[in-house]
Amino acid sequence: MNTSYSHLARPSEWTVSVARGQIGVIRLLDVGRQEVFRAVTWAEASAGRSLIGYFESLEDASTAVWVTWANTKATPTELAVGSAQRVNIPSMPLSSKLTIVPSGRSQG
Repeated sequence: MNTSYSHLARPSEWTVSVARGQIGVIRLLDVGRQEVFRAVTWAEASAGRSLIGYFESLEDASTAVWVTWANTKATPTELAVGSAQRVNIPSMPLSSKLTIVPSGRSQG
């Protein structure tokens, strides 16, 4: 019996949220032989999103999304007390202020 699961789909897009809603979208892209994470600000439609940057890890991309949000839209209270629950994704430590879920899935 073959126990390899490399043929199974894995998430390629994540929504980054804080307590009051979404703040960004991260998408995994294949660029040549390298995978990179593209981070943008949140908007319902792609046309309303702004590029934050390209990153080598999900952690770096999620941190950039949070910093962008914190510098432009966060209230002092949100910054002081933290605005979201920590999400543990094996081998991908995340900022303690973010909730990151694959797009299209419930945050539970």
